[in-house]
Amino acid sequence: MADESNTEVFVYTEGISVPQDVVRVRVHPSVTVIPEGAFYERKKLEEVELCEGLLEIGKQAFFQCDLLTKITTIPSTVTVIHESAFAECFSLQEVKFCEGLREMKRRAFDCCICLKRIWLPNSIERIEEDAFVGCKATNFKIPPLMSTIVEGTFSHSESMCSIELPESITRIEDMVFMCCRVLRNMAIPPNADIELGTFESCTDLQQLFGTEEQIINALKHRFDNLPIHKMVYYQAYNNMTVDQLNNALDVRSGQRRSSRMKLDQTGNKQDCLGMTPLHILACSSIQSVDLYKVLITKYPENLITKDIWGALPLLYVVLRNAPTREAPSEIVQFLVESYKTLYPNLQFDWNEMVLNLARFEALALRPLAQHDVIRYVWSIQRESFPDQSFDCDEILEEAVNRWDKDHSEYIPKRSFIHLVRLSISARANRLGNRKLKHYIHEMLNKTYKIDCPESSQGRRDYIAGVQEHLVHCENEYRTLKEAITLLELALWKKRMNDHCQERNETRRIKRVKIDELQVRQQCRVGSGADIVIEHVLPYLVTMKE
Repeated sequence: MADESNTEVFVYTEGISVPQDVVRVRVHPSVTVIPEGAFYERKKLEEVELCEGLLEIGKQAFFQCDLLTKITTIPSTVTVIHESAFAECFSLQEVKFCEGLREMKRRAFDCCICLKRIWLPNSIERIEEDAFVGCKATNFKIPPLMSTIVEGTFSHSESMCSIELPESITRIEDMVFMCCRVLRNMAIPPNADIELGTFESCTDLQQLFGTEEQIINALKHRFDNLPIHKMVYYQAYNNMTVDQLNNALDVRSGQRRSSRMKLDQTGNKQDCLGMTPLHILACSSIQSVDLYKVLITKYPENLITKDIWGALPLLYVVLRNAPTREAPSEIVQFLVESYKTLYPNLQFDWNEMVLNLARFEALALRPLAQHDVIRYVWSIQRESFPDQSFDCDEILEEAVNRWDKDHSEYIPKRSFIHLVRLSISARANRLGNRKLKHYIHEMLNKTYKIDCPESSQGRRDYIAGVQEHLVHCENEYRTLKEAITLLELALWKKRMNDHCQERNETRRIKRVKIDELQVRQQCRVGSGADIVIEHVLPYLVTMKE
């Protein structure tokens, strides 16, 4: 781990006492076991570096390390992570394991509410109950050697959109996916034994199928007579190549060797979730732009097919592949260009896309980058589809209406506040004045950052208060701009009169020809009129209390 700050690195060795105020830790290579409670409730701990040679991470080793955000890849030598080892590490955002891990005990990452990315090795054979309760990953792949998913493993993982299960799964216990409200992309092996209660409060699946028995039956038979869908779903386990996919899509039209090849038309069908192979690939834990290219070339209609929830593949691609600030997504860019090339007249329902994304709790709870996905959708619209747009005010109104109608359609508080900010930004941008826009943003963000209520009526009042302030600012701006324009013209006229005297004197002495239009432009710049509004107007606007 690179030394990124002046904070001293604490080197942990066997038997040593860990200071309460430790911030950065390097576990010495001589340590084979981090014992029970070694870093218990170290509230200031932010970074941990583990070394090869470590075999076990003990019970509650990092329990309630509230600020722990960075941990190096779990070494390949680690075989066991014990009970509650990282439980309630509320800031932990990602964990990557190497091959070698065999077992993860109960509640290992319980209540890691910011845990968005989890890379599990193929070698792991058992994950005990409640291991990832409340995690915020949107996608998860169950390792191929596992046969049982035990009780409560992913319960309350409210942003979980896609789960990939290997065909080796024979049993799924009670409450495994309880309260995974936006769980959509999933298939169950036909012979697996499923306990009732597994899909309790899985809102999106319940709205589609009704009872839990119907959910289970549908997911067991999801890929009946749909070989392409099935192949794409399991490609994360089979390391599917482009050639393999191409070969599967083309089938012979007859029994003879000389018969012509034709496209397997099942790839254009929708499964019981309304998904095409492109939807399924967009949700996959393994992403390859080359596989996208094959599917879109063969089945371009997949691009414009909506699933049962009204989502185009683009929504899942953005959710799965939204870029970091350093690395824009090649896959998102490829899909956007495909839409523009193949369907240039397609009108996206941007409002619905934003509402869908806002429901994913991960967008509301990720520190620092908590709204990057919604911002990214907005940037796609502005840069690639400038003739289309989404209306933040309409989105906010629809969000409140849906909450009134069905409480499962709840948008988390922080995502709601972010939509309010986008609405503020869109309105302020139309004023065309940089300093005034900044002033409006600062004033409204401070006023409405914290006190957003949860109730639908409270949110209506909240929106009304924001809009009242915006209308006041807009009215002030228009009134003052008219007044300032007179000052601007007066300054211009004064400069013109001064220049007229200079011009006459120049003509008399040097006998040169004067370009009148050029003179007018020079006078406007020289008078300071072009910067009056920019520098005077913001200080004359009276903000509403």
